[in-house]
Amino acid sequence: MNTLTAKELLTSQNEKKYLLIDVRTPQEYAHEHLVGAINMPLDTFHDHLATLKKSTSMVFYCNS
Repeated sequence: MNTLTAKELLTSQNEKKYLLIDVRTPQEYAHEHLVGAINMPLDTFHDHLATLKKSTSMVFYCNS
């Protein structure tokens, strides 16, 4: 697992290097989220694991 600065993430997103996954609630996601992010709340995350390609680089984020 690697960490990225906000600047590195924004640069990488312009190059479409990462799949952004917002793990907050649907309400929090609807209120505000990063452009291009998909919502996979932590409480249902396990249900979505099979839909993710292991070869894809992913960035997970939350409010904190």
